[in-house]
Amino acid sequence: MNKLKNNNAARILLSAGIVAILVFATWELFGPQLPELIRMLRDDQEEEIVDYLSSQGQWRGLLSMFFLSIIQVISVVIPGIIIQFIGGMLYSWWKAFLMCYLGFVFANVLVFTFARTFRRTVRADKKKTGWIISTVNKYDPAFVFALACLVPGIPNGVIPYFAAAANLRTREYAASVAMSSWIQILSNCVAGHFLMQGQVGYMVLSFVAQIAIIIFCGMNRKKILDRFGRPDPKAQIKKTGSSAK
Repeated sequence: MNKLKNNNAARILLSAGIVAILVFATWELFGPQLPELIRMLRDDQEEEIVDYLSSQGQWRGLLSMFFLSIIQVISVVIPGIIIQFIGGMLYSWWKAFLMCYLGFVFANVLVFTFARTFRRTVRADKKKTGWIISTVNKYDPAFVFALACLVPGIPNGVIPYFAAAANLRTREYAASVAMSSWIQILSNCVAGHFLMQGQVGYMVLSFVAQIAIIIFCGMNRKKILDRFGRPDPKAQIKKTGSSAK
């Protein structure tokens, strides 16, 4: 019992320390402009965001992409696509992708850990969300949340909060986000790059490829789970039901 309490205390202190460092670094980077920048992101004011990032220079701008990707996940309401799209327009697509990807994965693991540590999960309102978590747990939660990171339109910021309430370990969630989120982020950064080059056809093609990957993963769930040595929970439920009969 004491060991469990000590582990929880250490986890809380570590989480609080990381958040404190993150807040300090974010304020040092953006300063008093941060609230206005968040408002511009929330309201999809692309031109104003482009002007701001252009004024920062390349390396400071790329660092801003990293921290904006973190803020996007934590805030829930800020769409990630606008950050990634603008990053692809302003910088080399691979530089924008690298910073957005690292920031996105880091923020997801941070929010997941923080939510589970402090029990600030969607379990607080079981009547509205309990059925969602129950449905997710019937499948492979790691696969479900990996697929959620691929689907356009799903607010990425809500994913770690739901994941924290599911039957999922931290390392499993981190792996699922890391192995899937790069597809959507890369697609958005490449799309922004092609748009800047005036190659609209390739931009559309990048989105089509993303949708094709989503459909492929959804249709081949069992094969993908088998590939990673993970049993299909849905199949196991059916097998258990058949044995009971």
